[in-house]
Amino acid sequence: MDNSKNRFRTVLLLIIIVGLIIGLGSYFYKAQKRNIQSAVERQLLSIADLKVFQIEQWREELKVDVGAVRSGPFFLSSTEAFLRGNISEKEKLLKRLRVVQEIYGYHDVLLADLKGDIQLRINPGPAKLATEMMIAVQRAIQENDIILTTLHLGKSDGIPHLDVVAPLVKDNSHDVFGVLTIRINVPQTLYPIILKWPVPSTTGEALLVRQDGDSVLFLNEVRHKTGTALHFKIPMTNIDVPAVRAVLGHEGVFVGKDYRGINVVSAIRSINDCDWRIVVKEDVKEAFAEWYSISKAILGLIFGMILTAVAIVGMLRQRELKEHYQTLYKSESALAREREQLAVTLRSIGDGVITTDAEGRVTLLNKVAEHLTGWSTQDAMGKKLPEVFNIVHEYTRAQCENPVEKVLRTGEIIELANHTMLLSKDNKSYIIADSGAPIRNDKSEIVGVVLVFRDMTEKQRMQDNMQRSQKLDALGVLAGGIAHDFNNLLSGIFGNVDMARDYFKRGIPDKGFNALDRAIGVFNRAKNLTQQFLTFAKGGDPVRRVSDVSSLLRETVLFALSGSPVNCKFNIAEKLPHSEIDVHQIGQVVDNIVINAKQAMPMGGTLEVSAETVWIGLGEHPTLSAGSYVKIQFADTGVGMPPDIVPRIFDPFFTTKQMGSGLGLATAYSIIRHHDGFIEASSVQGEGSVFSIYLPASEKKMSKSDSVTTRSETKGTGAILLMDDEVYMREFACETLEGAGYECINAADGREAIALYEKAIASGKTIAAAILDLTVPGGMGGLETSKELHRLNGSLPIIVSSGYSTDPVMAEPEKYHFCASLTKPYRKQELLEVVRQHTV
Repeated sequence: MDNSKNRFRTVLLLIIIVGLIIGLGSYFYKAQKRNIQSAVERQLLSIADLKVFQIEQWREELKVDVGAVRSGPFFLSSTEAFLRGNISEKEKLLKRLRVVQEIYGYHDVLLADLKGDIQLRINPGPAKLATEMMIAVQRAIQENDIILTTLHLGKSDGIPHLDVVAPLVKDNSHDVFGVLTIRINVPQTLYPIILKWPVPSTTGEALLVRQDGDSVLFLNEVRHKTGTALHFKIPMTNIDVPAVRAVLGHEGVFVGKDYRGINVVSAIRSINDCDWRIVVKEDVKEAFAEWYSISKAILGLIFGMILTAVAIVGMLRQRELKEHYQTLYKSESALAREREQLAVTLRSIGDGVITTDAEGRVTLLNKVAEHLTGWSTQDAMGKKLPEVFNIVHEYTRAQCENPVEKVLRTGEIIELANHTMLLSKDNKSYIIADSGAPIRNDKSEIVGVVLVFRDMTEKQRMQDNMQRSQKLDALGVLAGGIAHDFNNLLSGIFGNVDMARDYFKRGIPDKGFNALDRAIGVFNRAKNLTQQFLTFAKGGDPVRRVSDVSSLLRETVLFALSGSPVNCKFNIAEKLPHSEIDVHQIGQVVDNIVINAKQAMPMGGTLEVSAETVWIGLGEHPTLSAGSYVKIQFADTGVGMPPDIVPRIFDPFFTTKQMGSGLGLATAYSIIRHHDGFIEASSVQGEGSVFSIYLPASEKKMSKSDSVTTRSETKGTGAILLMDDEVYMREFACETLEGAGYECINAADGREAIALYEKAIASGKTIAAAILDLTVPGGMGGLETSKELHRLNGSLPIIVSSGYSTDPVMAEPEKYHFCASLTKPYRKQELLEVVRQHTV
């Protein structure tokens, strides 16, 4: 009977040991595989980023070189004279262009007029620019900038070329009199950059591709085929090919089959300012050759350890029964020493370590864990893990799932999700990476959990800085969009003004006034566009007034939904308190959210807008102070958003819309934050989205000045001191003030304004008020000037004026000793109202 028990125990022990060896070996096997896979991916991504940098730098250098060629004063004057008929300049120009060709290594240099006729070229060829070249020429003239065409094959030599088109402009004017075209031999300049592989490899190669209809076109020669540049295509239906994935917009690492049908691992990146995509790839067999060798060694080690375990257990089974108790005693002693050694080891390692029992109560913290959590082992002992290990989402501040509960529930090794933040007892926060594993006894029962985590804050900051640098590149795209929108608006203003002048000359005043009204409407759109970008860019302090949130919601939402198939349902509390807000900024937030909801329901749906009063207690919200808040919710029945998109929607330049700028919700977030409020979003894909806004409630009542604007049409008296560095602003303001009965004394900067004020007072004039521009480039601005004027006359009403409406001086002029603020651009009536309000 005893012999049977011993045999059973021996077999059980063998099974446990083998299981542990297999389990630990499997974990080590997977960990090594992940490490090697990560190393391969990092290497390919680094090569791809290097290629992107080199190609973008090459394109930029082309623009700079061509810009230097065309900007030479001798070249411009000589070229203009030649294109306007002076044939004697031809030989000098031809000689200079040949020098340019030799210096920069250009394939060809062409000089054409605005009709596309080639007047001068180095190499023989057609006398007129091709149709696609004329499109590039028209774009270069329109944007007054240097344009790079896409890669194309030369019609005469079949060599891949790229053309650089530069408009020729006389002096600093916009008078384009010709076009300089530089033809680049791509195989000699660009292809060496692409084909050069920085590390030894027999299969590694970089591919430059772009979309060509329903196919992917390879722009350079591939390693394993010949004659492929601008000839070789792959249908876009082959979505397992990395080149196809690149054209479809994929970024990062992708494993698939290349044009040969071979399994490859690749890194995909896009090239800024063009439709090119770079694919850096390597055969899977070569990329993971090291892993194949290591995996064999690991499997051999595991098998050897199993055989060793079987041999040891067999030896133990042969021992006499009388040695059993002695062996048991030695085993218990060894186990105690192992536990002590484990405790010492845990306290010495560089990562934070927390262990719990099977009920999730803390049993041990090492020194690093004590530092990061702010808890000592003595104070934390016996407490539930969430009390000591308080983790939230970095962006939403939502409470994260208790990792111990997850380990106890699944019995598996787990890792925390990205963007996990640890909130310590001493009010510090750390971005952490964490893993948890079950602690099992010799019967494979879970008796506790061990958590291992490390501080990733500095690493996260480095990644954030890299992302900020990438977002700065996106500012270039944003600037182009701003220029486009403002050019359209300016076209509307100038066009309507020209029409008005024409109508007045022809004696049709009604149509003239209508054209002026349209121009003013476009002007207001330009002003609103300026305010939107300033609000996002500077996050300016809001100009707060006690306002009726209920009325603002109804008016703004109904206006934004006008003409759409979306049904609006209001659920606003009857006695909703007022709030101190900037009506224009909050209206912009509401308008943005409603437009997003409308776009999410293109076939119609329901938008429910609710508002109520809520109380936030002390410590209930991670960012809001305790107090009463107006909670506004916008719930739509649209398409919703995927879970991985929701945390990023408030990031600048992040957008899922093809034509979106990614500024709308980022601007909304900035506005609400400067109102001491909070905005959050939740969504279920296919069911809709909910946006929630919290604004501090106010018990103050609305004053008449907040709701009614009074105007006085009485004639003004006295003189107004006007300081502005822009001549046209002084002319407009002085003509307006003089038409209203005031005398206008104008100055270009603060020093001139002070001198004119002293001169006027000495001559006996009465200065009724002063209007000072806040910012004067290179001169004394409004803030310094007002201090000097108040030193001369402490009771002088001074009005501050600026185009930077988000500046704190404009938001709170009284705090800086101004009596009022006047935001540029302002209209005639706005100027007169503020002057009459603050003059006797």
